Amino acid sequence: MIYLSKQNNLLTEKIESENLHRIRSSSWCKIDAASVDFPSITEEDLRNLTLGVYQIKLAKSYVAEHVTENNDFEVLVHKQENNLICAKMQSRHVSARAYLLWIQYDEVTVLCWFCKCRAGARIVGMCSHVSAVIWYLGSARCLNIPYCSGDDWTKYLTDARNMPDPEIIDESDDSDCIEE
Repeated sequence: MIYLSKQNNLLTEKIESENLHRIRSSSWCKIDAASVDFPSITEEDLRNLTLGVYQIKLAKSYVAEHVTENNDFEVLVHKQENNLICAKMQSRHVSARAYLLWIQYDEVTVLCWFCKCRAGARIVGMCSHVSAVIWYLGSARCLNIPYCSGDDWTKYLTDARNMPDPEIIDESDDSDCIEE
């Protein structure tokens, strides 16, 4: 695991030194994730990378937020290094915030990652944003899982205009009442 944290530190330094955190069209190309030649990742491999299941459980909801209405999952590919991708993931805590993340990989596995969220610079494991992208690219996109962006909770609400009129209870007809 020490090797991975060193690799992650090298990627972080590279992003900062080469200004890769400033997404410019001269360095990055926006494509649909279906075009990315990403290695296959089993759920066990992903558990080994995340060091647990919490991030994997959040992956589906993060991916659902990221997938467009046309079922596109956009990522940015570095023009000089095709094995370096960047994605922007929506925060689940603050709707106005999104985080940039970078993942470097080879033909077989994920080499290193970095995310701009608070948990993204952790030394052990990875944040949920990175695990969601790895889960989608390495596993879920091959399974053709249908995604919808957000649940429509309005189907559980009743429109007040369609409520029946309240019953009028005439208290004078109450025959159960005995006066003594």
